[in-house]
Amino acid sequence: MEPKAKALAVAGLDPSGGAGLSVDIRAFTALGVYCAPVISVITVQDTRGVYRVEPVDTGLLEGQLKAVLEDLKPEWAKIGILYSEGNVKLVASLLPESGVRMVVDPIIRAGTGEALISPGGLEALKEELLPASFIITPNVREAEELSGIRIRGLKDVRKAAKALADLGPKGVVVKGGHLNGAYATDVLYYDGSFYEFKRPRLGLDAHGTGCVFSSALTALLALGEEVPEAVRAEEKTQPVP
Repeated sequence: MEPKAKALAVAGLDPSGGAGLSVDIRAFTALGVYCAPVISVITVQDTRGVYRVEPVDTGLLEGQLKAVLEDLKPEWAKIGILYSEGNVKLVASLLPESGVRMVVDPIIRAGTGEALISPGGLEALKEELLPASFIITPNVREAEELSGIRIRGLKDVRKAAKALADLGPKGVVVKGGHLNGAYATDVLYYDGSFYEFKRPRLGLDAHGTGCVFSSALTALLALGEEVPEAVRAEEKTQPVP
């Protein structure tokens, strides 16, 4: 099948195939978008945990990115784990300079608690990558850490989303899977409006769901979908006052 669009995925290599570039490629392909995969980190992990994280050398990451940018000229990129300060700063400067709009999944920790970004990388994420992003897709725990706002319900989610948007990204999606309740509600703040996307909770703690979400969102945006329509779940939603 001829791809309808092309986009870049900058993410880690998960040997179990459950997260990172493996699922990015599958999500892009399922939606008819050609995925140019760039390796930022090599991990030792399986479905139960992460045991080792090694970021690629910043010069190697730069070489991969420049080769793809000069040849394929993608207009959109999904950004996953970068880990090191140098890699975060490189992506934050090089991609916007090349006219690439970024969907950033600000990965801080694995679901089992292992750190997936260095202390310097976290500061660079807050100060350089988030402001340069088009849209960011933190889960509740990441939104808490990045915004400094304690989240206990949807009212807090809205506060955190707005606070994160004030850092510079055009939009913020706070994924609601970590909130309690029968439904998981994702909250989008975009263009001055809030949108809520309510889904029945499946009762699964699936490996790599955040990667699939951000890569599918990137693919839909590359296909020309408007942001609220790209984020929407099973039904159309209207801006929440």
